[in-house]
Amino acid sequence: MINSKFTSCRPYLIRAFYEWLIDNHLTPHLVINIHIPNVLVPLENSWNGQIVLNISPTAVNNLELRNDKILFTACFSGLLKKISIPPISVIAIYARENGEGMVFEQGMEHTIEKSPSLNNYTTPIKENTTLSIIENDYKNQYNMLNDSPDNNDKKTSTEDKNYLGLYLVQ
Repeated sequence: MINSKFTSCRPYLIRAFYEWLIDNHLTPHLVINIHIPNVLVPLENSWNGQIVLNISPTAVNNLELRNDKILFTACFSGLLKKISIPPISVIAIYARENGEGMVFEQGMEHTIEKSPSLNNYTTPIKENTTLSIIENDYKNQYNMLNDSPDNNDKKTSTEDKNYLGLYLVQ
């Protein structure tokens, strides 16, 4: 049973993964959905509705991982910008070096907050969900080939491979 009086666990998980990544000398990155209200990021650095932000201590200043928003300042194209991100907009937090991290299910928290009638609804556990690291040029489209059992969930791209991306594969 889902209780709408509970606070979101997302900000707590973001803080926990951030601390774990830093403790293990890894570089934490956030993948942000820029279409969520109150996201304040440099849109010129976004692609396909998302932006990836390096939030390591060497990349940002005054980082605050609060329950209601994530705040920091960082340089983009040589200009210092204030960044404000609601935790609901975080798609994933991961380490640049090895992809270790967590992908968050999108939309679940908005559904709970806006539809009290769903409070007794339980979400079935999705089986065979994995996090897949795909290296590719960020301007290319990704081609997920998993229509037949013969290709074993093979992921392919259209051009050279030089960009790290995360996708939730179900």
